[in-house]
Amino acid sequence: MDHPGLPARPAAAVDQRLVEMAAIGLALRLVPDKIWAPLTPVQRDRAAAYLTQARAFAHVDNNWKFFRLMLDMGLKTVGIPVDQASHDFLCPGA
Repeated sequence: MDHPGLPARPAAAVDQRLVEMAAIGLALRLVPDKIWAPLTPVQRDRAAAYLTQARAFAHVDNNWKFFRLMLDMGLKTVGIPVDQASHDFLCPGA
């Protein structure tokens, strides 16, 4: 997955790349025909692998939790499975 043309992987739960991934997730949710549809299957696999890395981090306990939701909404829109149970961190005990 490492390639000079690809962005670096997030390194921690507080990483600007997690914010940027949320913006990509929102774009996937709103305009998948412009963002996802033009990609080849190989490009889609690479994009999905990169974006799903964000799920490995427990986002900090503030508005950054919504960044994960924004990313998940976009992934779900384009058919990438997301674990809905992992959203319990927003509403513990609900």
